[in-house]
Amino acid sequence: MVNEVWVYGDTILTGWYNNFTGNGTGSVFTLDYKPHNTEVTVSGVSKNGAVFEMVNIPVSGQHYLVNYNDLKIIFTSGTSAGYNVPGSLSPVVIKYDRSSPIIKYGKNNASISAYGRKDKVIVDKNITDPRSATDIVQNQLSLYSEPLRDGNLVLDQILVVTPGQTCIVNLPYQNINSEIFTILEARYNFTAESVLSENTLTIKVNEKIKDVTDTLKQIILDLKKLQVADIDASDVITRLETGTGSFGFKVDTWQVYTWDIGSKFILNHPINGRLGAVTGTQPYLAGSFGKSWSIQISGGE
Repeated sequence: MVNEVWVYGDTILTGWYNNFTGNGTGSVFTLDYKPHNTEVTVSGVSKNGAVFEMVNIPVSGQHYLVNYNDLKIIFTSGTSAGYNVPGSLSPVVIKYDRSSPIIKYGKNNASISAYGRKDKVIVDKNITDPRSATDIVQNQLSLYSEPLRDGNLVLDQILVVTPGQTCIVNLPYQNINSEIFTILEARYNFTAESVLSENTLTIKVNEKIKDVTDTLKQIILDLKKLQVADIDASDVITRLETGTGSFGFKVDTWQVYTWDIGSKFILNHPINGRLGAVTGTQPYLAGSFGKSWSIQISGGE
C-alpha cells in the first residue's frame, strides 16, 4: 500500500538574481544559491568573469571570479588583473541560473485515515519534467491507496470463465462490495460429489498480476537508488502541514446484564441438564423461557 508519495526528479535551471551595493573596499559578495551562467553588472556596466577554482592569477580583463561551491562572487584586484572592486554606493546586480530540484508530493487522506500512513519516496534522475513527476504521484496513489486483495472463490454453478477477464465480486462479510478483480486461474473438478453439489469450479482472483516484469522493475529501481549520491541538501524540502478546528474524546457507554436461567434446559448443566424423570426432581425438557435481563453495572457517557 502507498497513500503518501514523494517524487524527487532531476534538477532544472531557473533564473535568479541578487542585488548588492558596493562600499569601495569589499570584493566578495555571497549569493543565495550556487550560480550557473553568471552575469554581473556594476553600475549598469557588464563585467567579464572566470572560474575561481581554475584561475591562479587573474589576468587583465577578468573582473570577477565565480566560487561555485561557496556561493561567492569575488572581484579581482592586483597588478595583473587591475583594480575591479565596486566603488562606494555602486549598484551590483548578479544574475545567474540556480539549480532547482523537481519535487512533487501527494497523499490520499481517506486511505491514511483508514489504514495509517504508508509512505513511499521515489528518487529518479530520469524525471526531467515536473508534469511527469506529478503524473507519477497520481499514478501511485491511484493504484496503491487501497490494499490489494486476492483469493480463491468456489462457485456453486457450472460456468465458463476465461482467465484474464474480470469479474465483479460481492462479499459483504469480507467488506468487498462490487469490486472488480482479474481472473488469474480457473480450476474445474468434476467428481460425483462436486457435480451433485454444483461446486465444480474454483477461480483465483487478484487485483494485480505479479510476473517477471515486477522483478525487472525492482531491479531498475534498485539501480536508480545509486543515483542518489549527488543530491544536494538544498534539494530536500521541508514539509509543513497546518490546520484549524477542534476535537473531543468519545467515550462509549457500557452495561453489564445478567439473566436467570429459570427452568431452561442447558446441556451438561448439573441440574438443568437432566433429561427424563428423576426421583424427587422435576425433569428439564421444557419450561418457562420468559426471563428478563437485569442490569448489574454500567458506565460511560
